[in-house]
Amino acid sequence: MTPRTETEAIAHLIPKRNIETWILCLGLVEVDEDTDYHDDDRVDRLIRTVAETFYHWSRPGVSPLPGCVPSLLTGIEEAIRIEG
Repeated sequence: MTPRTETEAIAHLIPKRNIETWILCLGLVEVDEDTDYHDDDRVDRLIRTVAETFYHWSRPGVSPLPGCVPSLLTGIEEAIRIEG
């Protein structure tokens, strides 16, 4: 396959460990990227609200809150890039 170019509207959203880490982080739960949050019972309750948080954090001029894990910051940068 040909690698994606910078102008293509294709985002790479890749959590370091699992998506549950991002969901909890977006739900303002303190997390790290080394712990496995796969079975955390808070994830299902947070999914709807964290989608809105991801959208908000990926708006121009909005900064994610301190404590946002690095892989999520990269994902937000990807979202901003394709909206550009």
